[in-house]
Order: sequence, then structure tokens, then C-alpha cells
Amino acid sequence: MVEWSATDRRVCGVGTGGTVELRVGGWTPSNDAVPIGRSVDAILAGETDEIALPDVDLRADETSIEPPKRFGPGRHTLDISAALSTALAFEGRATLTTDGTLTFREPTVVTIGFRDDRERETITVPGTAAGLAVAVSAAATSIETVGPERSHPASRPPTPTVEFGRRSIPDRFETASEDRPVLSVPPSAQAVLVAAPLAYYLGARMETTSGSPQLATADRVRELPQLPALSGVVSEWLRRLVDLDCRLRRLPCEGNLPIPEHLDADRLREKSPVDRLRVALETELDDTVEWPLTVYVDDDVESGRWLPYVLDRLSLVVPAEASELDPKALLRRSLDEFFRGESPNVEAVDPSLSASRSHAWLAEGTPIDAYSLVRPAVDSPTADGTLSIDVICNDLEMAAERQVAEAYRNFTGFAADVRLHERLTVSKLASVLESTTDFVHFIGHCERNGLRCPDGTLAAADLDRCGARSFFLNACGSYYEGHELVRRGATVGGVTLTRVLEEQAATVGSAFARLLAVGVPFAPALRIARGEIITGQDYVVVGDGTHSLVPPVEPPAVVSATEIDGDVLLRYDRISTVAGRSYVDPFGGGRRRCGEVSTARLSHGDAAAFLDGRRLPVVWNGRLRWADELANEIESRSFHAS
Repeated sequence: MVEWSATDRRVCGVGTGGTVELRVGGWTPSNDAVPIGRSVDAILAGETDEIALPDVDLRADETSIEPPKRFGPGRHTLDISAALSTALAFEGRATLTTDGTLTFREPTVVTIGFRDDRERETITVPGTAAGLAVAVSAAATSIETVGPERSHPASRPPTPTVEFGRRSIPDRFETASEDRPVLSVPPSAQAVLVAAPLAYYLGARMETTSGSPQLATADRVRELPQLPALSGVVSEWLRRLVDLDCRLRRLPCEGNLPIPEHLDADRLREKSPVDRLRVALETELDDTVEWPLTVYVDDDVESGRWLPYVLDRLSLVVPAEASELDPKALLRRSLDEFFRGESPNVEAVDPSLSASRSHAWLAEGTPIDAYSLVRPAVDSPTADGTLSIDVICNDLEMAAERQVAEAYRNFTGFAADVRLHERLTVSKLASVLESTTDFVHFIGHCERNGLRCPDGTLAAADLDRCGARSFFLNACGSYYEGHELVRRGATVGGVTLTRVLEEQAATVGSAFARLLAVGVPFAPALRIARGEIITGQDYVVVGDGTHSLVPPVEPPAVVSATEIDGDVLLRYDRISTVAGRSYVDPFGGGRRRCGEVSTARLSHGDAAAFLDGRRLPVVWNGRLRWADELANEIESRSFHAS
């Protein structure tokens, strides 16, 4: 995982492979990014007049180069062989001087992308609770620093994939110090998974035992409660320790969070994670941060295949509980002529959810307000500079929703090849879904036998595979078809549980498209988009809801804006699906953890200035708007008020 940060004088990329630092001559963030044409994990764009490149091998437009060199008109891409694979894209004339500085005749927009080439390894363990405990113990050795920097996602390498069978573990996972903490839990898959994130973060060895759960170190044993109370305790311990570590860590190009004055920060940075846990449990921290993700699990050892998904995101894990859904929660419409037609309805359940931002369901039943993890997510290749998108309108009465094609052409930093199809036959629709593409947006009907076409219906179960990496089936009752598409190869998709009104479907589809185009991950994007309609709970995500179509140039966030006593109250909420990230407060300039909302009360003029030029969704007086469009309206209100 790669993170970036930028100031007016330097740009940094940080990953498990190392750090790349580029000195820049006055960096101003820009949304007019040059398509980078490379597979990257993180991307940013800004205007500058010079960039000092590392003293490493360089390639320009696929050819090795040595400075000095002049670049003529046109688009150019430089590849830098550094600790992280780094690429720069720009348009126009430039000069690479003998000291390795790329200079421009005038301030020029440059897109920078970083990629961490570290590969995910595989371990094989018996398909038992004890086998899962071995997998957790192995994954707990993967973080290479014991310091508080382990709280940053870029310091945590990809954890190994878990397979079941005869035990086979790479040597490097077996050679960890045996004096590390030991976390013992009952011999159930559910208990192992619930405690896994804490064991992983502590670097502990996990064991299954018939006795009481406990955390044992060389000098102390802490007793833990049995399930279900175990989940609350380990979640609280993990939250407190990560909160403390986020304050203590010192990383290149990252600002610092406040540390309580009574703590000896320098001494704590040298302590082990379990020693810092003791301090975290004894320290009152003003923690108003919502955790990004909770995964809900049954007692099923097969859920252990999702272990890398849980650990990479440092998710909390709790036992799955759900009740029958109150019929009023999904509004049933009686006027069938207003709906898209006969469609399969899903009997959803009402899950008992924690206070996290996003919720992943790895248990029986189809939940509302959580996305269903259908199969273990694999590493999806990041777009290599051209994003492939298919918009399919199979009912011309719904043609108004075709405008989403334009939204998909506006991905910043990536060229989007958007293909618009109309009234596809069964065979042609199957061909699109089986072909390799990044995203399919289907507009039409879904019947009990599949997606409706002019010559019949297509059932996803009849496909040889799903080549679409992600999709949105904006059709009534499309859950089962979407579920099958994920089983056949897709990473994630948006679907409906029951019948939806055509006008409301178009509203959700249009908002969802724009949110995806600015880099909002699937689950938050659909959650925001469905807030536009009263039957929003009909829309859910299947598959990996943390997936984004492309890395966003501007970190995704949502702003809430409300007029109050002649001013505008703004709430800036940075979106993250991985624990440990922080961001620069856009109002105060300090540092905050993702999950903590920043607020400011501004005049109409200052609020308009803040929103101007940003590609951010804004909930304005309860309705979804867009910052760059709303800025003029707010400025106009300020003018008339004066």
C-alpha cells in the first residue's frame, strides 16, 4: 500500500518498499492531471516549474536516458527506478539538467504516480481453528517495524494469502522471535478471526486453547472474556493502541498529531507494541475517530480465506448478529405500473452493526447497510492509464441515465475509454460481461431469469466468466445476478434488493457515477448516492466495498454544508477504508486522523472560496451537490445578502 503527501516544496511517496522524495519548485495541487499511462497505487497532480529527480535510472517515453536532455512539444512520461516505482507525466517543453532537475519554461501540470511492487506470498494451513491461528501468527510477523510507524498503512506489507491443506509456510514467517506475546483464544474459527487484528498488530503468536482467552507476555498475563464480549475488548484495545501509535509515529512528509504532554514520546517510540498497549489502556485520549471498517463473521473456518482482507485494512471483527427486517425499512410499493417490472425480491436481514464507517458481512443472510463479501478478494491490477468502461442501456425508456457516460469520462489522471451500448442482445451482453473491462454500468430491467435483453434474458450463471472488474446493475432486484458476477470473477458491484422507481434509479445511477469518478470507493459511494432517494436501502454492494476504480488524485472526502445565522457551517469528512491514515485539516492546517470530522463556520464568500475548484461531493442543505458547481451559488447568496 502506498501513501503520498505534498507540500509546496516536496512530494513524497511512502510504501513498504521505501520512500521516494521529490523536491519541487512551488507545488500547487491541480485537478487538470495529465493521464499517466502507467499502473500505479497512488497518484497526485500539481503545477510546478521544476522537480529534482532522484539519482537513479531514468526512462523517458519507454527509452533509457541520461541528462542533460531536452523534451519537445507533446506528452511525455518519465519512469524512475527508485524504492517505489515512480512515473511522471507532463505535456510540453522541458529540460532535464545535468544535476537531474526537470525544469519547465513556465509552471506546468505534472502527474506523479507511485507503485509498490512487493508481491503477496501464500501460506497453507489445515482448515481448522488451530490452522487459522497459525496463519494469524505468520501474518503477525510481516510488519517489519515494531515502532509506532506500523500504524501507517504504508508500513504494513500485504499479508499472505491463506490456503487450506497440508501446512506450508515460507521460512521468513517461521523465524520470528519466540519471545513475542501469545494471544490464546478458544478453538473456534470465530474466536480466532475476532482476535486476529489485535494479534497481528501486536506481532503476537496466536494459539487455541480450551481455557479462558488471554494475552501473555514474559512478565504478565491479561485475562480476556469469552465471546461475544471478547470482540468488544480486543476491538477497544486495538483502537486505543493504534490511536496512540498514530500520535507517536514520525514518517517522511507527514505532519504530526498532538501527543498528551504527560507522555514521554521518545521513550515510548522505543517500546514494543505490547508495552505501548499498556500505556494506551492507561491514557485518556480524546479519541473521536470512527473506525473505517468492521467485518462480521460466523463460526466458519472458510471465512479464514478472508484473513488478508481483514488484516490489510486493519478491520475490526465481531460476531455476526441479525434480525428479521422490519418491512417498513424497505418501502414496498403497491403501484406496480410505476416500477421497472416483475423482478426477484431479496429477503434481506437487519444486521446489528458497530459504529464503524463501513461494514462487511461474512455470514449467512443478505444484509442492508453492509456489503456482502462473496469470495476472497484478489489483488486487482490498477488501471494502466486507460480505464475501460461500458455503459449499457437496454431499455430506451430509461435513456436519460445514459448521461453517466460523460461522468465516467472525467476521471482525473487516467484516460477513460467509455463505450455506450444500446439494446444489447443476450449474446452481445454476455460478450461485454465476459470481456476484460474495468467497469460495466447496466441500465435496464432484471427479471427472475436474468437481465432483460431484446431477445430474452441473460443469467449471470450462464457466463463462462465475468471479465468485468466491477459493475453497477441499476435494475430491479439485481442482487442475485450481481452476486453471481462476483462469484465468476468480478471484484465488486452495486445492485438492488427489490423493485425501484425509474426516476429514483436514474438519480442514484447519476450520483454513483460521479462519486466513482472522483475516487470514492464503492461502498461509501453507493451509501452517499442512495441518500438521494427515500428507498435508498434497496441499493447494496456485493464484493469488496473498499474497491476504487482508480486511485484518486485528490483524496476522497465528502463535505456537509448548512446555512446557519448568515454563515455556512462546513464539515469536511475524509473518506478512508483502511485504518491508520491521517489528513491535513483543510481549515486549520493541523493533522487529523481519517474518521475524525473537521468543521469550520465561514462566511458565504469564504465558503465559496473553499469549495471553488474542488471535485468534492457536498451535501448542501440535505441534498447532494458538487463543490465546483455549488461555489458560484453560495457566492451569489453572499452577494445578494450584502
